[in-house]
Amino acid sequence: HRFRKPNQKVRENVYSPSPCLHLSNIPAEITETELRTMFKDCGSIVNFRFLASERPDKQMALMEFTSTSSAICGLVQLHNKEFVTEGGRQYLRISFSKAGCIQK
Repeated sequence: HRFRKPNQKVRENVYSPSPCLHLSNIPAEITETELRTMFKDCGSIVNFRFLASERPDKQMALMEFTSTSSAICGLVQLHNKEFVTEGGRQYLRISFSKAGCIQK
């Protein structure tokens, strides 16, 4: 995983900019509404879906914007955002989606 070690470069896990973002390390208490509110200044979100996660304390999601520039804004502004939870601190991880956007 490209985020496990701070200075690790795993180029095969870096994807071209697209309107779809992959969010990971989301605390379990955070809702879709809260995530949409966090990203609202970057543009319109047209689709959102939580993904199955092996760890109940860390959620993953896909978020699709109307444009690639809106997704870039979200990544730049919110990657590594800190959440303080009962279990400690968690940092939001954001990357462009490998799988593309959410199928309707």
